[in-house]
Amino acid sequence: MTESEVRALAPNWGAMKLAIATCSRVDELRDVQSKATALRAYYHQSRDVQSEMEAIRIRARADRRVGELLREVERAQPGNPNFQSSHPATIADLGMTRSEASRAMQMAAVPEHQFEAALAQPRISLNGVRNAGRELPSGDINLTLKTWGDITRFARSIENREFLPPQGWKTSFGIQAFQVAEVVAALPIIVDYLSQLATEE
Repeated sequence: MTESEVRALAPNWGAMKLAIATCSRVDELRDVQSKATALRAYYHQSRDVQSEMEAIRIRARADRRVGELLREVERAQPGNPNFQSSHPATIADLGMTRSEASRAMQMAAVPEHQFEAALAQPRISLNGVRNAGRELPSGDINLTLKTWGDITRFARSIENREFLPPQGWKTSFGIQAFQVAEVVAALPIIVDYLSQLATEE
C-alpha cells in the first residue's frame, strides 16, 4: 500500500465512529472492515502504533455493528417483507462465512461498558476486545493447551517417521473409517476455535 493510498483511505476517526454507529447496511460495514484491516496492516508495518490501534478500534466497532445487524436478521419474522427487502436473509447472502458472522456476534454480545473500556486500553487486539470481561475457565485452558500439544506432537511424530507406517499396524489395531471421518470433521472446528483465541488476527 502506497502513502497516497493510505491518505485516501485514512478516515477522520471520530466521524468514522459516528458513521458506524448509525450504519444499517452490512455491505457498507464490510467495506469499513476491509479498509480498517488494510490501514492496520500499513500502520503496523510503518510502526505507527497509535494509528494502528485506532484502525483496530474502527475495525472492532464495525465488527460490533455487523453483529448487531445480524441479530436483527435472526429476530426477523419470515413474513416481514419490509425487513427482508433491506436485510439479506442468510449469512451467505451477506457474503460472510459462518466464522466471520460468529466473531461479529461475539463482539456485539460484549456489554457496552466493557466494550468501551477495552477500546480505551492503549494496546488492544480484536480478540481481546471480543472477549472483554470474559475469563476462560482454567480447565478449558488446560484442555485447549493439551489438545494443541497432542495434535502438534502427533503430527511431528508422523513427519519424523517415529511411528510405523499405517500398513505395519493397521490390520491389528483396526481403526475404523468412521473414526477417521470424525477426526476430519473435528479438525476445522478445533482450528477455528484456536484461531479465535489467537491474540492477533
